[in-house]
Parts: sequence; structure tokens; C-alpha cells
Amino acid sequence: MRLGVLREGLYDVSELLGEVNRWISSCAATTLPPCRSLHLLEGLSVEHTDSRIHCMVHIDSRIHCMVHIDSRIHCMVHSDSRIHCMVHSDSRIHCMVHSDSRIHCMVHSDSRIHCMVHSDSRIHCMVHSDSRIHCMVHSDSRIHCMVHSDSRIHCMVHSDSRIHCMVHSDSRIHCMVHSDSRIHCMVHSDSRIHCMVHSDSRIHCMVHSDSRIHCMVHSDSRIHCMVHSDSRIHCMVHSDSRIHCMVHSDSRIHCMVHSDSRIHCMVHSDSRIHCMVHSDSRIHCMVHSDSRIHCMVHSDSRIHCMVHSDSRIHSMVHSDSRIHSMVYSETKLYLKNTTQCFIICMKVNYENEHRL
Repeated sequence: MRLGVLREGLYDVSELLGEVNRWISSCAATTLPPCRSLHLLEGLSVEHTDSRIHCMVHIDSRIHCMVHIDSRIHCMVHSDSRIHCMVHSDSRIHCMVHSDSRIHCMVHSDSRIHCMVHSDSRIHCMVHSDSRIHCMVHSDSRIHCMVHSDSRIHCMVHSDSRIHCMVHSDSRIHCMVHSDSRIHCMVHSDSRIHCMVHSDSRIHCMVHSDSRIHCMVHSDSRIHCMVHSDSRIHCMVHSDSRIHCMVHSDSRIHCMVHSDSRIHCMVHSDSRIHCMVHSDSRIHCMVHSDSRIHCMVHSDSRIHCMVHSDSRIHSMVHSDSRIHSMVYSETKLYLKNTTQCFIICMKVNYENEHRL
């Protein structure tokens, strides 16, 4: 080992001090008068008799070295390619390197290693030896990566198509992907998987692995879908004819459909079925599976009909000559000139139906 040719690594203290002492002795014997302060070129070396040796060396390639005999060795090296290195003999090694492509590295021997690298494609890396590894990479296509060895791995990637990825090794995986068609994805390995996808037709999807699956899809015809795997399934669909559908797997099914003729349908699987239909002739229908059936029909001749399956049938008919009829299934027939009461019931029922 020569003092002027220091390389990255851990040096033996006695070997380095011996080399420094031999170098100081040779300089003092050949070029310098005997004294406590030694000067060489642009450098300065100072020796103390109280077991302390301090050495600072400046050579043409700008190598700086500070050595302490009391178990401390400090070395700073500046080469033509801008390499900086700091070394401590007390189990600490610090190294900073700047190359032509801007590579920066910091190393600690006491279970800590830090490394920062800047290449022409902008690669940044930070490494810790104490079970921590941090790595940040920037490539020409903008790839960013952060890695931790202590059960944590983080990775962020930006490609030309905008792919973002975050990964954790401690049972967590996060992934965000942006493609040219705008695909977004978030993934967790700890029983959580989230995925968001945006395609050219606007497809959105969110997925959870912990018994939850959420999916939102937007197609050109505006289809929206939300799905839960934990006994909940929600689906919302918007087609060109305005079809809306909401479905729950936990014994609840909700479905709302809007067609060109304005058909609305709400369905519950838990013994409740609601259906509202609006046709061109204004047919309104509400159906309950729990022994209740409500049906309201409006025809061109203004026929209104309300039907209950629980032994009640109500029918209101308005003809052009304004005939009002109220019919009950218990064999009673009522003729009324006013339909105010029934219209109020209709209004309440209509509002309830729209709230469903």
C-alpha cells in the first residue's frame, strides 16, 4: 500500500500508520530539515511526541489525508475524477465518491453503508448495511426505486408510459402503474390488493385481497361497477340507454335500470324487491317481494292503478269524461268526484320510490 494510492476499503491501522511514518521519515531525511513541522509540496504533516501523529497530505491529484495515531484515521481523497473518501479506524469508514458520471458513495463500517450514485441516467442509490437498504434510481425513463433490507422494500418506477410501483417486503406491496392508457394499480401483499385501472374506455378497478374486491368500470357506454368480495357486491352500470345496477351479495340486490323508455328497477334480495318502470305511456310499477306488490299505471287515458298483494287492490281510473273509480278487493266499490286523498298517497309513494 502506498499513501498516494488510497483506494476504497478498510485499511489496517498499524499498516497505514507505518506507511505514514516511513513516508514522513523519508521526507525528513531527504528533503526537509529536522523539525516537528514537515512541509511537502502543498501538504502539511505534523508529528507530536505525545503519541499523536497528525498528517495532512496534498499531492498533485489532490489527495488529502489526516491520520491520528490514537486509534483514529481520517482520510479524504480528491482525485481527478473527484473521488472523496473519509476513513476512520475506529470501525467507521466514510467514503464519498464523485466520478465523472456523478457517483456519490458514503460507507460506514459500523454496520452502516450508505451509497449514493448519480449516473448519466440519474441513478441514485442509498445503502445501509444494518439491515437497511435504500435505493433510489432515476433512469432516462424516470425509474425511481427505494429499497429497505429490513423487511421493507420500496420501489417507485416511472417509465415512459408512467409506471409507478411501490413495493414493501414486510408483507406490504404497493404498486401504482400508469400506462399510456392510464392504468393505475395499487397492490398490498398483506391481504390487501388495490387496483385502479384507467383504460382508454375509462375502466376503473379497485381490488382488495382481504375479502374485499372493489371494482369500478367506466366503458364507452358508461358502465360503472363496484364489487366487494366480503359478501358485498355492488355494481353500477350506465349504458347508452342509462342502465344503472347496484348489486349486493350479502342477501341484498339493488338494481336500478333506466332505459330509453325510462325503466327504473330496484331489487333487494333480502325478501324485498322493488321495481319502478316508466314507459312511454307512463307505466309506474313498484313491487315488493315481502308480500307487498304496488303497481301504479298511467296510460294515455290517465289510468291510475295501485295494487297491493296483501289482500288490498286499489284502482283509480280517470277517463276523458273524468270518471273516478276506487276499487278494493274486499268487494267494495267507491265512486268519488275528487281524488285529492289518492293523489297525496300517490305523491308520497312516488317520492318513496325515487328515494329507493
